[in-house]
Amino acid sequence: MRKIKIFITGIAGALGSQLAGEFLERGHTVEGCDIKRRHEAHKLDDIMEDIKYIWSGQEDLKDKHFMGVDVVVPAAAVADRPLGISSPIHTFQTNVMSYLHLLETLRGFANPPLILYPSSGTILATRNYDKLPTDEFAQPTPNNPYSASKYFAEELTRTYHRCFDYPVVVLRSGMVLGPKMRTDISICNWMIEAIKDHEIFVYSPKATRTPTYITDVADAWIKVIEQYRQIEEDVTGKRWRKEDTVVGKTFHTVYPKEYSVIDMARTVHAVVSQDLPYEVDLIQGKYEKGEKVGGRPVREKIVNDFTRDFLDWEPEVPFREAVIKTWRWVKSEYSGD
Repeated sequence: MRKIKIFITGIAGALGSQLAGEFLERGHTVEGCDIKRRHEAHKLDDIMEDIKYIWSGQEDLKDKHFMGVDVVVPAAAVADRPLGISSPIHTFQTNVMSYLHLLETLRGFANPPLILYPSSGTILATRNYDKLPTDEFAQPTPNNPYSASKYFAEELTRTYHRCFDYPVVVLRSGMVLGPKMRTDISICNWMIEAIKDHEIFVYSPKATRTPTYITDVADAWIKVIEQYRQIEEDVTGKRWRKEDTVVGKTFHTVYPKEYSVIDMARTVHAVVSQDLPYEVDLIQGKYEKGEKVGGRPVREKIVNDFTRDFLDWEPEVPFREAVIKTWRWVKSEYSGD
């Protein structure tokens, strides 16, 4: 596959910076925007000289910013449940309305770039255990404003495909582990607290997640891009059937194994305890809003056979190994060694 140009909005955030690094490693050109000043975009410190960085919000981008761009990743968004609950209007303005501005800008192109929309597995989290496991075709059941905003944005993405024939792909992820991950995600937060010799508080202990390492997630994204480019560059005159293409489809890029929050915490505790000269206590805490509905912890249990078969993709990093790799990065960033 030839080198392609990828534009990432929210590039200075966790997912944006992670994907930017992975795309660069695979030989592609990366540009992006964020509302952080260049010198404050610390997650990009190691690659800033290799990308074109634009200090701008997603909604203010113009046609000129996308000239020659092959793929757009709209990663500018309020991330995860907590802020979605405390500030739902801001969350919808950012995750839905700002994204709508971007869609309107891009659909004016004669040959528009492919949109890879990064959605969230939280829209499938459910208290109805009889509906588990869920798959790529299950009806989303958002349990909080953040999840609802991602579902609305997904529907916008699919609507622009149906109405305007715009090329889109929706890629849902679970909890993404690895370098540059968000420090407020439980696994990273526990590791930082352990370094500080603080107790590890485990909130929502019986709720579940589908943790996946960043290289596995990026591999799936690359598979999507490769399949799209193969179709676009085909010169045989073959008429591709709609079901043969990635366009318009939804993929779930997770390691297909469910872990309770308390089991994840125990694995993290076991890994970090091998390196620390003191004992760190695990304390089970209360359930956070949206993590228990009708008295039942919400669960993410995903069967993503369609994604793995269609993309010929298999996640390779099991959870414990992902924790070990993430711990190495957290130590290097936060231990002061």
